[in-house]
Amino acid sequence: MTDSASTPAEDGLVELLSDAKTIAAYGARTGKLCNSDLFNAIRGFETSSSKAWGTAEATNLLAAVN
Repeated sequence: MTDSASTPAEDGLVELLSDAKTIAAYGARTGKLCNSDLFNAIRGFETSSSKAWGTAEATNLLAAVN
């Protein structure tokens, strides 16, 4: 969900964010995440005013998921 100051997310980014949140929730429950990079990437993307593939926040989110 984006606020009024944000641009709509480009195709695929909503799904990527959803997947990232699912992975983070599973990792938190099972203790399988070795650091907080994924949580930081999610937070960074959610607070970014631009929801485009070319942004640093989208790149960080993709890297953290992979």
